Amino acid sequence: MNSNIKNIDGSIKNIKDSLINFPIDDLNSGLFAGKAGIMLFLFYYSRYYKDIESQNFAVNILENIIEEISSNNFYHTFCNGIPGIAWALQHLNANEFIEFDTYQNFHCFDDFLFESMIQEIKKKNYDYLHGSIGIALYFILFLKKKKNFENHLRNFVDTLNKIKVTDKSGYYWKYFNKTDDKKNPTVCDLGLAHGLPSIIIILCKLLEKGISKDLSYDLLSGSVKYLLSQKNSPNQFHSLFPSFTYKNNQSSNSRLAWCYGDVGIVISLWHAANVTNNISWKNEAIEILLHSTKRKDLKKNSINDACFCHGSAGLGHIYNRFYYHTKNKKFGDAANYWLNQTLKMAVHKGGLAGYKSFIGEGPIIDPTLLNGVAGIGLVLMSAIFDIKTNWDECLLIN
Repeated sequence: MNSNIKNIDGSIKNIKDSLINFPIDDLNSGLFAGKAGIMLFLFYYSRYYKDIESQNFAVNILENIIEEISSNNFYHTFCNGIPGIAWALQHLNANEFIEFDTYQNFHCFDDFLFESMIQEIKKKNYDYLHGSIGIALYFILFLKKKKNFENHLRNFVDTLNKIKVTDKSGYYWKYFNKTDDKKNPTVCDLGLAHGLPSIIIILCKLLEKGISKDLSYDLLSGSVKYLLSQKNSPNQFHSLFPSFTYKNNQSSNSRLAWCYGDVGIVISLWHAANVTNNISWKNEAIEILLHSTKRKDLKKNSINDACFCHGSAGLGHIYNRFYYHTKNKKFGDAANYWLNQTLKMAVHKGGLAGYKSFIGEGPIIDPTLLNGVAGIGLVLMSAIFDIKTNWDECLLIN
């Protein structure tokens, strides 16, 4: 728990006030980049601060989201579409924030989502936020509700297997970006948000559910081996892994963030180690994360704001989670460092609670979960209230 409780508490309240007064009508309904993420923060705020205003506002957002989906205004991605929204409502229902039969209200999208999942994976779009991996999480979430979801997920694993690339190190899936450098094309994306680590985590979840167990284990084992084979020399790079692998085998540094870099890779290794009881992978994950705690230079680590995706709040939360799992003081110290950096970044005039996000040219005002203040607020609440609920499962952490 962070010792700077008073300042954290004040920042959380400022975030709540800024979101209550933010005009959200122009936002989509999505979990990461829209209204559902704001709703998630406000429901948590209403519980831990016993605040009726935020609860009422969250309920209004919920009603707006349901109305918008009913009007056929929806997407298939986890970031902005049905899978992420369904996850949010199921999470709120399971944790007794609302009474809502999520699957009963969302099953009409099953065929659309299955077709989208297979279509995206055949296009080699494995992206968690915008491609097939995020859709697969929807079918895992409601696996007990419908027997044919098991078949959908077996189909997913079979398709994943058919289009994997095998090399001497293991398995990977080819980077799909059409705007790639033709002279030195990218081989594999190593970022948690869009690449191999999220595939590894989904394979872990499939293995836990008993979906195509032998094949899922083989794909998981092969992909972890490939991932570990890309490790940088610590004497040559400040990060232990690059963001991408390239055809000419040239390595590079990566940022320090949830979306890309060492901590995202650690999250995937931790999942893999737990589901397979592989002590070697668990020890590797801890060593990589310990190395990352030494990296505190904001500029060198490309940390320009406080958001969850690529900023200080995400780092603070991840280190806090690993302190909870391991009780390693270095992770607790790192969590406190990045949470305090988060507080220091609330300095922007005209920002939401003083926060602005640096996306593209930036800085911009962003109220959302992944890149904005709703995510920062959830992290700060987790730090001082010691929240054990799994809201961060949507970010593949819990």
